[in-house]
Amino acid sequence: MVAFRNGISIMLTSAIVAVATLMSADDAGAQPVAQFVQITSPSRNVAHEVSVLQEYKKPRVALFRSNQTSRYVPNGESTVREAVYFWELLLLGLRVPYKVLDDQDLSRRISDNYRVIILPAVESMSKRQRRRVIDYLKDGGGVIASGRTGVFDEEGSRVGGLFFEEAFGAEYVDDLPAQSFGILQSIDGNTPLGDGIPMGYLLNVAPQLPMTALRPVSSVAMGRPMTYTGADMDAFRDLTLLLYGTLEEGRFFWSRFHPHDISRDPVQQENYQRMIVNALVDLAGGTTVSVSPWPNGNPMALSVVTLSTVGFDAISFMDGTRHLLDILKSHNIPATFFLTSGDISTFPDLYFEAVEIGEIGIAADTDHVLKGQPWEVQKQRFLRSLNEMGLEDPHGLYPPGGFFDGNTVRAMDDMGLDYIVLPGPHSLAPGNIDWWSHVDYREGLLLSDIEVDTAPLFVPGRQPASQAAPRGPEVPSPIASMPIVEGLSSTFESTYEIVRRARGLYSIPYYPELYSSRSVESQDFEATLTRAQREGAWITTMSEILRWWRVRTNIRPIISSLGRNEMYIDIENSHTAAVQGVTLEVRLGRPKAKNLRLSGEEGDVLRLPDGRTSLVVLPELRPGMNRFVLIWDD
Repeated sequence: MVAFRNGISIMLTSAIVAVATLMSADDAGAQPVAQFVQITSPSRNVAHEVSVLQEYKKPRVALFRSNQTSRYVPNGESTVREAVYFWELLLLGLRVPYKVLDDQDLSRRISDNYRVIILPAVESMSKRQRRRVIDYLKDGGGVIASGRTGVFDEEGSRVGGLFFEEAFGAEYVDDLPAQSFGILQSIDGNTPLGDGIPMGYLLNVAPQLPMTALRPVSSVAMGRPMTYTGADMDAFRDLTLLLYGTLEEGRFFWSRFHPHDISRDPVQQENYQRMIVNALVDLAGGTTVSVSPWPNGNPMALSVVTLSTVGFDAISFMDGTRHLLDILKSHNIPATFFLTSGDISTFPDLYFEAVEIGEIGIAADTDHVLKGQPWEVQKQRFLRSLNEMGLEDPHGLYPPGGFFDGNTVRAMDDMGLDYIVLPGPHSLAPGNIDWWSHVDYREGLLLSDIEVDTAPLFVPGRQPASQAAPRGPEVPSPIASMPIVEGLSSTFESTYEIVRRARGLYSIPYYPELYSSRSVESQDFEATLTRAQREGAWITTMSEILRWWRVRTNIRPIISSLGRNEMYIDIENSHTAAVQGVTLEVRLGRPKAKNLRLSGEEGDVLRLPDGRTSLVVLPELRPGMNRFVLIWDD
């Protein structure tokens, strides 16, 4: 790998290894580039064509080091040193050629040879430098910025958020309460930078000193900040730490934090690095093909989930359930019902109606949590619920109060239950329970069975030894976690708006014993369902959503060839059966391409209002490899 510093080529040997030291926050610090995050394919469902970024003799990425910030801004020296260093590690790990420039280069006209310029901790900028960046953007360049960009002038005097207003179409906010232990920031699926990342995924970010954010005006918030405890949320209500947008012909991405501010957890690092890969490709004008999260290009998914409450009020349950069933029938909407044996034995007619319009899951009895009880006890509780409800094919588990432990997971695996409904999700998409975190299933295995081979750390100048998954013991069948979406906002409809913006899954909880036919919650619930149907949300049961999500993980797009007016896309379907409803999101690096269509007149193509993205609804995908050819006119 060759990096370019001030015009001098320097060969980086294997002595430089992409590892990082622990920074000021205990849970933050950049890691080696995740072995499965590549510039061409950051995740299984995303493919990038990145030849535009891989011209080693003429780097298309410029990384700026701000000596002005180091000299004139308080704590600027350490801020710039760490930010630039970890951006370099990230670029090296991704094998993206780049050139390091300084303040003098930023004062001159920025060459259009660079497709993307990165401004890490460039807090000190003169009027001339700000104008150069803005001109570069308007002329079609891509800008990635992190930190308090341009908040100070070239001599360290504070000028506030002028640059953010002029370049990024956002208001700079710096009167925010400090978050001493860090903050969470979601990555929504409403921009190309969220491709391959679970919708609404929460990045765990180290403390930002001082705590600042942006309020979008003409740009797009890529997600929303959330405090650890929920306190101070009003102060962050319409702000973001991630921003995406356009300025005339160019595009930009800004984050309040730097690479080393992200939690060292491997999954955190992997999803952050996916976001950066997407940003580099999108801003450079590369071509991207990704699998849409939901079938047929639906904007989001919604599942009605009925939950029992502690105690059992027969009259309230009867009234609330009858009203709920009437709503569901009138809108022709299925639901997932988590019922107790008491619910069923008292009102069998309501139970049979629920079976006709939805699916039934296990709630056990809601007066006693499962957590802390022996595995045998928990399994017997599940079996008793099944027998009393007469269920042969249960759909998932709602643990009372949302509490579970490793014995719950073991009992679920023994009984073939494949998902658990949990509050407090890490994202607005289905996930998997990590067996290692909850169950020690190694008992009885040989030492050789539990040894895990891990890929070596990335060493600049060397190709990865292997991209194969690590070997290890055979893990029991995966158990999915399905999020219950509560607490994002005060009403069903306002929460729906947040989830729709994130393109996620809204598992809308309904408590029949609490929501009577005349309650405000019931009216809000019905209004939300009406809006979801009008706006094209995919409304179905939990099991159907999980089935699609697992099928989707077996769909892999590959850009096999890209020409002037055509692109060959191979779609690998690793599922054992044919799949329908798969939709591709295609973003061509040729902005003037028009009349995009599938060769052979198969499938449907819809151009989205952003002018760059097209939805391609594919015909049935057979198991194995399927080839499609997209053609267009210039």
